[in-house]
Amino acid sequence: MTRNDQTAILTWLRRGHGRARRCLQQHGTAGLETQIVDACLRDTRHDRQCEASRAPWLAELLAEHPELISAVRPQLLAQLANWPAAEPDDDDVAPAPVQCVELAGELARAGDAVLADRLRAAAMACTLDWDWLTLHEEWVKLDGLPALIETVRRAGARLIAHPEDQAEAWPFLDSLQEDAGLDETAGSALRQAAKHDAALAAWLAFCKSQDTPAADTAGDAEDYKTRFLRKWPVERIIAQARQHAENYPSFYARFGRHASADGLRQVLQALLDSDDDEACLRLLWVFRRTPLPELPEKLLGWLDKEHQEIRAATRVALGQLQHPEVARQALSRLQATPQDYTLLPLFARNAAQLDSALLQLVLAALPIDDDDVAHDIASDLLELDADTHNAGVDHSASLHWIYEHSPCSICRGTAVERLHERQQLSHEQQAECRLDADDGIQKLFPPEPTINRT
Repeated sequence: MTRNDQTAILTWLRRGHGRARRCLQQHGTAGLETQIVDACLRDTRHDRQCEASRAPWLAELLAEHPELISAVRPQLLAQLANWPAAEPDDDDVAPAPVQCVELAGELARAGDAVLADRLRAAAMACTLDWDWLTLHEEWVKLDGLPALIETVRRAGARLIAHPEDQAEAWPFLDSLQEDAGLDETAGSALRQAAKHDAALAAWLAFCKSQDTPAADTAGDAEDYKTRFLRKWPVERIIAQARQHAENYPSFYARFGRHASADGLRQVLQALLDSDDDEACLRLLWVFRRTPLPELPEKLLGWLDKEHQEIRAATRVALGQLQHPEVARQALSRLQATPQDYTLLPLFARNAAQLDSALLQLVLAALPIDDDDVAHDIASDLLELDADTHNAGVDHSASLHWIYEHSPCSICRGTAVERLHERQQLSHEQQAECRLDADDGIQKLFPPEPTINRT
């Protein structure tokens, strides 16, 4: 492999892309051993809150290259010996404690007796004070019902010793049971054991006390939308914006999704009447996922506003409105500067006007070296593709860009699903998808049948 080949493999490895494992299967790990071990210990997911754990995928990679396990195992043993350990301040450093415990669990279940013993010992030594759930999840996955019963017993003993902890309402029993693949008989086994164990009985009694009787909720027929709008009427939303409250778009966008037509008109009028940039920014966020009631000339002028955040929020808001003038503005600007990817949000509901030749120019100019920028672009391209596909226009080239360059396995998974539906994935890409870190992508492509030539 050339140095460029190695760099590309490490990028795919960081992203959990199936091409990384495909290349390593074909060419081996020579020259990349240290970097692969580092990838096993480092949490390289772009969105750690949403992307699934990489541990199962990394365990499969190590099974394909067992010569690397001897370099990974000591690091995993050290993490288990020192558990609990606070997460490092730098998310990108190795080792990442939670991922190491998850990977240790995967290897223990695959037959590594040393890791299995250390995992059990770490779980028994854990005080349940700090992020104990990950450790016990792996233990229960390893040993099943006995580990579940012991975990519940220890939690019950803690409740007896510290009744004030009941306020915390640890909602872990169902997740432990489900993650370990235990069926409903586990609950019966717990109840039977609790007849002779005060700690188990205390935990089960606590769980029962947390259940809300159906009669308590029968009279509450209000859905989330009604409750949200009661708490946050339009007048209060506008007041929040004027006070520069809430620094994230999601709060205002949530109101936009639930608001009435009259409420959206009030927000738009408040936006047009305001000369406060910070208030305007927040009011624009209301229209991140909701069309504007109309197209004011003033907002078209904000497409070139010097305030960068307002300019970006305006492009997002206008893009949600399907309108000939928005499409005209988007096209003329993109034709003049096809490298300006910040114009892409304008096409969210106007992408049918974007011809394939111009799209190819745009895709060729998109930056790929900054993962945060690439992720934002991937989100814009997914919206663009959905709009054009619904209009009968094929812009699948944008999905191929996402498959190649998005750092997020969730965005990649959405792109793969659409390409699969349209039968636009090559045989090689399908082979890569079978090895992807995202199990949703893997499930789209069952293993090819083995031909018995004997």
